[in-house]
Amino acid sequence: MPSIDPTGQLVAIIRQQVASARSGPLGRPLAEKNSRAERAKNGERQLSELIAQRVRSIDPDEPNSGRKAFRVFLESVLLKEFGIELINDPAFYRLIDEVQCSMESEASLIPRIEEAGRLLLSEKSF
Repeated sequence: MPSIDPTGQLVAIIRQQVASARSGPLGRPLAEKNSRAERAKNGERQLSELIAQRVRSIDPDEPNSGRKAFRVFLESVLLKEFGIELINDPAFYRLIDEVQCSMESEASLIPRIEEAGRLLLSEKSF
């Protein structure tokens, strides 16, 4: 029987939260999402490199290193979902704060978040 990937579960949860937030100011119409698909492909490689660099820069012995690595992961999922152009938008980082706090307030998610942080820190090469 295959094991359940905690990171995959977290991505599913994040996608659910993103889907429910689509009606907010960061939501995008479907036509606009399709038109930016080409730009997204070009930006994905740069985003992956940036994420890997940011995770590698986290000292695994530092307090809260797993939480910091998870935040980088969370940012990457939401940037991929909403568009790389939000990387310089302060409202995007407020959204990250809210999503992370909301996820951390769910006791059942804490072990998954911690495991995802450990996995990210152990996968320095991506």
